[in-house]
Amino acid sequence: MYGTNNWRDHLDESFETYLEKTKQAFSGKNADIQFFLEDDIFMWKQQNIVTRGKIIMHSLSNILILSDILKQLLELYQKCQERVLTLDNENEHLSKANTKLITDIEEMINMKTTMEKDLYMRFLLLLNTKKKKIRELQKALDNNKKTTKSVFDETTDEESEGSDVDDSKKIRDT
Repeated sequence: MYGTNNWRDHLDESFETYLEKTKQAFSGKNADIQFFLEDDIFMWKQQNIVTRGKIIMHSLSNILILSDILKQLLELYQKCQERVLTLDNENEHLSKANTKLITDIEEMINMKTTMEKDLYMRFLLLLNTKKKKIRELQKALDNNKKTTKSVFDETTDEESEGSDVDDSKKIRDT
């Protein structure tokens, strides 16, 4: 008699729109909605003019079933609220830890950069010192070559330099 198809056709709305507006009406988000219970019919109206829906009410034979359902719903809601509170606290803790870690990382990056610059400057100083020492040794070696004759420049024979040639001729002739 009062199906959703009849109401959404009557209101020219899609099923999704009708369902969303009905959810808002029962959640209390829409202040324009008023609820009425006349005889055994529960209805809700928008601005007390447009009827948004009707439900036929029946009396419950066993109120314990309803009270058990409500109790279970309240317990579930309480558990959900506790879980939300726990997750909010955990999220806050993780956000603080994340902020601290980001600060620590930035500090370590700055320390690393400073250390790298210091090591690079030390390396340049050492490298330039070594280059200077190599140039000095090379210059000393060049000066030493100019002033002294090499041992390889000296002849080892007591005879003249041509004696090697003479000895090789003598050996071939025989």
